[in-house]
Amino acid sequence: MADNRPLIIGADYGNSYGFAVLDGVECLDSGVFKLKAGAWAKLSWGRWWLLRRYLTQLVTETREKHPKREIVCAFEGVKRHTSTASAHVWGGMHAHTELVMGDLDVPLIEVNVGVWKKLVCGAGNASKTEYTEIIGSRYAREMPDDEAAAIGIGLGVYYRDYWEKDAISSVD
Repeated sequence: MADNRPLIIGADYGNSYGFAVLDGVECLDSGVFKLKAGAWAKLSWGRWWLLRRYLTQLVTETREKHPKREIVCAFEGVKRHTSTASAHVWGGMHAHTELVMGDLDVPLIEVNVGVWKKLVCGAGNASKTEYTEIIGSRYAREMPDDEAAAIGIGLGVYYRDYWEKDAISSVD
């Protein structure tokens, strides 16, 4: 893989915050931050504190493992929500992600829902079940939809912004 391309952290906002660290199409790390579990979640600010701690740790560990690589954070640009509650959760997650990434000098990159689903799944309106199956089969393992979405978001940014550049530079 080209070392001048950044590592991409894919972020899927929700009660379970999906994350993935990608080097091109290679998934270096992925999972779900559980933000509703434990004593911290019972505090009004506990979920946000946990999220900031998890994100800081993810970026710090990624930098330690890959000290010469730039890191960017890709997130899903959602234009409308099915409920007020989901809009508030998305807004809170985005605000805290923006704060942590800003503090750590990690640029944010937005990718629209239909764009990453089209690039990764072939259809911009792929359902959770469809993209979870497609991404799970690509990496030969089962995973929750939040984790699959985070991988898909990261892959969407890779395909949209970097894939052609990699293909061209490998010919030189």
